[in-house]
Amino acid sequence: MKKPRREYPRFALCGLNCGLCPMYHISEQNHCTGCGGEGRPSCAVLRCAEEHGGVAYCFQCPEYPCARYEPPPQYDSFLPARNVRRDFARAEDWGLTRYQAVLDEKVELLRFLLRGYNDGRRKTFFCLAANLLELEDLRAAVDRLQRETGPDMELKERAALAVRLSDRHKGIGGDGVILICPSDKADAQMRMFNLDGSEGKMCGNGIRCVAKYVYDHHIARKKELHIETLSGVKTCLIHEENGEAVSVTVDMGEAILSPGEIPVALPGDCVIHQNVEVAGGIYEITCVSMGNPHCVIFGEDPDGLELSEIGPRFEHDPLFPQGVNTEFIQVLDGHTLKMRVWERGSGETMACGTGACASAVAAVLCGYCPMGEDILVRLRGGDLTIRYEQDRVWMTGEAVTVFQGTVKI
Repeated sequence: MKKPRREYPRFALCGLNCGLCPMYHISEQNHCTGCGGEGRPSCAVLRCAEEHGGVAYCFQCPEYPCARYEPPPQYDSFLPARNVRRDFARAEDWGLTRYQAVLDEKVELLRFLLRGYNDGRRKTFFCLAANLLELEDLRAAVDRLQRETGPDMELKERAALAVRLSDRHKGIGGDGVILICPSDKADAQMRMFNLDGSEGKMCGNGIRCVAKYVYDHHIARKKELHIETLSGVKTCLIHEENGEAVSVTVDMGEAILSPGEIPVALPGDCVIHQNVEVAGGIYEITCVSMGNPHCVIFGEDPDGLELSEIGPRFEHDPLFPQGVNTEFIQVLDGHTLKMRVWERGSGETMACGTGACASAVAAVLCGYCPMGEDILVRLRGGDLTIRYEQDRVWMTGEAVTVFQGTVKI
């Protein structure tokens, strides 16, 4: 058997980026030498490589990809393992020299974060962020940190700022892409594309961001804006401080309850608290459209759900011919709901504006909350205030600029 040669220890033969591992950064001088390195035990992948001619990287093996590289489940706790096939593809397409240069720059950016922003509890977080973020996004986060942190800032403050900017859902990252386009019937047009490339008719969180951008950048400097979407023209009321929009109230229009218009393949005039066989089980569902289809389910604390397993079954069930966004709701009191959401085309997201509206409507229809009063919907990404009136649903939430930049396409 031929032992693999690892001339570049920052990139493991199994595809993990050793240079971004917490063990690699034990100190500035001492680094983990990786599986099979000096003082380190062997592993099954290393032994397999020896049996296959001593390949330096698994993607060079004629049997790659083997069963070892089946995609891990979305809820796998070892997050860096999710990207090994992607990184192998890049190493093969770009060439090892270019891939190693990108990884070397990531290592240096990670060292910068560990030196200046690690308060003793952030090492694993920074290593994970460097692993999962693209190089351009990691650069942007570091650049902003350098701009916004001075030499007099306390280490804990610097660390907290770094965490906030690197957060996948509240910092650099996103659940899709929104285009702001000219409109001949409104102040601007919003087009929204999900992570899978599909175009959505409406996005409640997205339209607040669009309204803020249109107002702050003087595209239309009005406290009442009109934004064109695929589900109609929406009215947005701007709440501003110091000349910038800080929150937006959106007229989300009328809640649609007719099964044929939602659409959901069930008879009757509406689907409210109805027991149906769906997603491999019996669930009590309420269906609402806010310009896109929603299925709302009331129950216990949604934090205990394996949403990555349940969500896709709802999304692709034949009961919903156009797919569906699914909200799992716990009623905390007569004016407060706790929500998790699985969005069609994007998976679980930290927040969904139309989902919060649909959930509040469902809570009123099912008798959990009163009509015409504010309902606080608590989502993983923040809170939204929803008011369901007889012919209107109003949504209010903050709108915050996280960062700005330029992307080469």
